[in-house]
Amino acid sequence: MDNKDLEILKQQIEQVFGRPVLSRGDCEMLADEISNELKAPVSYNTLRRFFGLVSYDGGFSRTTLDLLARYSGYHSFYEVELGASPPYPMQEVNRIILDAYEGSFSQKELLVVLQKLSYPDQVDVFKQLLIVSFRSRNFGFIRKFFEFEMLFRNRQQLDVRLYQTMLMLGNELRREPLGQVRELWAEWAENPFARKFYFELFVDVDNLNTRHRYAMLEYMRHAESAEEKMFAWSLLARRALSVGDAAEAKRFAEGLEVMLESNMGSVHGIPLARALGVLMEQRYKEGVSLQPQTDLLKRIDALLCKSSKKYERIPFFHYWVCSSLIVVGEDELVLSMIQSARKNFIRTDSYYTHGAECRMYVYQAIARMRLGQPPPPELMRINENDFFPFSRRVDSLFLYYALELAGELSEERRKKMNDYLLDGGVAKPRPLFGSQ
Repeated sequence: MDNKDLEILKQQIEQVFGRPVLSRGDCEMLADEISNELKAPVSYNTLRRFFGLVSYDGGFSRTTLDLLARYSGYHSFYEVELGASPPYPMQEVNRIILDAYEGSFSQKELLVVLQKLSYPDQVDVFKQLLIVSFRSRNFGFIRKFFEFEMLFRNRQQLDVRLYQTMLMLGNELRREPLGQVRELWAEWAENPFARKFYFELFVDVDNLNTRHRYAMLEYMRHAESAEEKMFAWSLLARRALSVGDAAEAKRFAEGLEVMLESNMGSVHGIPLARALGVLMEQRYKEGVSLQPQTDLLKRIDALLCKSSKKYERIPFFHYWVCSSLIVVGEDELVLSMIQSARKNFIRTDSYYTHGAECRMYVYQAIARMRLGQPPPPELMRINENDFFPFSRRVDSLFLYYALELAGELSEERRKKMNDYLLDGGVAKPRPLFGSQ
């Protein structure tokens, strides 16, 4: 057999798998995926030899090559040798999309078709099914979306295709009536794959006080890991602070304080930042010293600076904790956190960080101006649409506050600011705007 054919097959396998095969761990996960999808076992050691991760001078059986070719979308390895492309089952895909539009979606038939597709094509089909389901008002596929594990198993949460699909799904949900969305939240909150995408599907800080409170309550009922519990509690505490429910805010803050001390090394930076942020705001409201919380913040910063985990090399914690530091008036600490983010972490203006980067310039501007320093020039270039769709109004309030400090708040934006402050759904930063 031609080595060129083997290289083509390797590339196609990695495309379906969704990432390069570079380690024993990758081979173990790939072996599990092939065995689960094709109901035929393959050894991870065979895959290590196939991808050149261990020295091997022998060949591979036709059975093994046919199995790998089937996983890649071919009927057999013979098609690879002939130079064929993996067949795209266009007619079958179109029929399933039409069935979904008409409300006669078949999960079994879709699974059969998906096994013939590469991972990028699978995601594309799912996007089309989501779009036609919303347009036709048939929610059968949307309810079952997270039961298609091949789309989520062994995928990184920030996989660009998956992230954009989840963002589209979350944006569509925001347009739906509350009753319909509550049914979806209740079903999805039971699914661990859905719970991974808490920001895109369950969070909307612009509506946290009203409709998205129900999302958080459902999420909290089914939360299993420390990260999931911290996420739900911190958002419900945020709501309690915003609506002035002192007893609820205190209860959640006390629970978060215990969670923070015991889980700060094992939880993603964003739930950590949200939890610590609302705890600081609650203590600030009580009029007590914030020293224990600011000390904890510095410990978390030091811990993240030393981490070798790839996702922790992006300053998610810093992106999210600075808003609370602004609310409680810790301006010097805001500038310190921003300096740490820029010095010790990978900062990239990507599809999942652009909104956060813009927020950092706003926080930096507020802190600097309150300390008697000029704002960064980037402040005047920031537009409301730069912010995340699930917190655009709240983030815009910080922007308007900064522009007002700079004497640059237009009448149009002042009207928007007042409208947002009167919006009962927005979890607004009340201490910045007095009693409004």
